[in-house]
Amino acid sequence: MGSWVNEIVIDASPSVVFGYIADLSRHPEWAQQPLRIRQTSTGPVVVGSTFESMGKAMGERRDAVTITELVPGERITYESDGWAGAFRNWFEVTARDEGSRASGRVSSRSDSAVLAERYGHSSR
Repeated sequence: MGSWVNEIVIDASPSVVFGYIADLSRHPEWAQQPLRIRQTSTGPVVVGSTFESMGKAMGERRDAVTITELVPGERITYESDGWAGAFRNWFEVTARDEGSRASGRVSSRSDSAVLAERYGHSSR
């Protein structure tokens, strides 16, 4: 299983940082690759909510995205299935000094060269 981990300290409150990260419609603003995302389920975002991610990497691609864990103000996990395989994306926000620490992890369900290409890291 390949994975990519990143962490950053941000000069903003955990509630502000989490609100930004958990708003998947804003994910294109900070994603590694250009993409669009739209919610395909109705209602508020909860565990089980679904989205479609559309981007261009080796041609047009579409991924199905499902929220699998949501701890408001702290952690969100979603899984994506599509052209590059199946991935789990996990983000957590904690208070740090007078700001926040945002941690993210992306892992594949099987070793993937696409993970290395997508994030510029070896998946081994």
